Amino acid sequence: MAFSDLDNDQKIILYVYSRYSSEKELTFLQYTAALVIFYYLKQQGVFPEYDEQLLVYDYKDSRRFLWEDKKFMNDINVVRDHGFLNRARLKTAEYRDLNAHYCTISGAKAISDHFGHTVEAENIKKLITCPCGEVYEILLEDEAPVLHCTHCRKKDVVVEGFLRDFTDPIPEKYAPAFL
Repeated sequence: MAFSDLDNDQKIILYVYSRYSSEKELTFLQYTAALVIFYYLKQQGVFPEYDEQLLVYDYKDSRRFLWEDKKFMNDINVVRDHGFLNRARLKTAEYRDLNAHYCTISGAKAISDHFGHTVEAENIKKLITCPCGEVYEILLEDEAPVLHCTHCRKKDVVVEGFLRDFTDPIPEKYAPAFL
């Protein structure tokens, strides 16, 4: 399967994973942290097709309502089916189910050859990179996740709206749905 088979959202997903993970270095992007960075990019207008959908999922040591879009989930699977992402899953005493992905060597090559030098990639890089040039680390803080630069520590970006507390009134209109 070719990189050209991916839609634009899938190419962006692969690009972001290539900035945060690597098969060569065996670095993974944990799925909850991935949801944070992709939600942040959605809020910045990068993913206009993605909806405000909620999921009960592990966040730190508890289950919380947080953002996840069905198209996003499908896009991750498509990129993985193309061999550009690999997934690792494990369960521990502290976490029920830990999912993480990394960009494969073929995924990194596809990004380098076809997408990494585009204007769109540069714009996304600016959103996920501190002004000092380092990619933001994703911290899962209690109140809200934070994009943090471990290099200069000068700028933190709080990702508002990612976590939802349903004891508070919901500003958005949600219609009940039954499966």
